[in-house]
Amino acid sequence: MSIQETINQHLSTLPENLHAEILNFVLFLEYQRQPGNITPSAFSEEQRRQKLGECLEQLAKHSPFSDIKDPIAWQREIRKDRDLPGRES
Repeated sequence: MSIQETINQHLSTLPENLHAEILNFVLFLEYQRQPGNITPSAFSEEQRRQKLGECLEQLAKHSPFSDIKDPIAWQREIRKDRDLPGRES
């Protein structure tokens, strides 16, 4: 199985709301590979704030959380305690 097929297989098992996070990471990796791009640590504080604002504007355009009908219920589900691997009660 190719790496692309493996990625697609794993992606298909994840809930739809995580796909935006995956896209964000892929875009980050693409950005890093472009010639002339610098790492965030090379920015001044003002440049970092400006870049962060630009990133948040781009993220808002994609509406990654638009499928969440009840934000409070979603937050409770996300924060629900889960058993740690190897430490089941």
